[in-house]
Order: sequence, then structure tokens, then C-alpha cells
Amino acid sequence: AEALARAEAHPAVIEALGEPLAAGRRVRGEVDDGGPAGRARLALPLSGPRGSGRLLVDAERRGEVWSFTRLELRLDDGEVVDLLAAPPPPADTGTVVRLLRPAPRAPWHAVGIDGRS
Repeated sequence: AEALARAEAHPAVIEALGEPLAAGRRVRGEVDDGGPAGRARLALPLSGPRGSGRLLVDAERRGEVWSFTRLELRLDDGEVVDLLAAPPPPADTGTVVRLLRPAPRAPWHAVGIDGRS
């Protein structure tokens, strides 16, 4: 769910695929969630009015915290959008933007609704 939410909010994904985005139902991959650590490797079809591709997700769990090790969109034309890299700066529109807090950086850590990890 978090990987898809990041894709839907990423400017380069929106530029490449357009809006609205649609996630396919055929998720492929594997999840090993046993013991004190876990791993997940998934591929999720993603499309929009301008194109389609696969959202590739690799994540690791230590204790209760999952961290992305790879989160990228591979477009059908071969282009790759790395969602863990900092997004490009917005085009200069003359609007002043005030950042309230820094954007999250890789690796991403899950935080519950109550703010605890």
C-alpha cells in the first residue's frame, strides 16, 4: 500500500503515466515474513492514460520495521523511475513553496498511525 501511494504521489510517475493511475490485480513476487527478519520482492502492474509499466518493490523487515531497498517504476518503453531518489525540483512557476519538513529518504521506515515505528 505504501509503495503504491508513493508512486501515485511521485511527479515523475505522474508525468510518465498520467492521472489517474490504475494498479493491476496481478501482483507477482514473493514474501518471506517468518522469524525476526523478512524480505519482500514484488512487481505490480501500473498504468495511466499515457503509458504503463511495473512497480518493482524490494523491502526488508528487521523486527517490526519494513524498509524499501528498491522502489522503481519500469516503464514498458524501458525507462526507469527511481522512487527512492530525490524527486526533481518543481518547474519554476513563480510560486514560493515553504517546506514544512524534509522529504523522506531511503531507506523508508514504516510508521504507524500513532507515530510509532
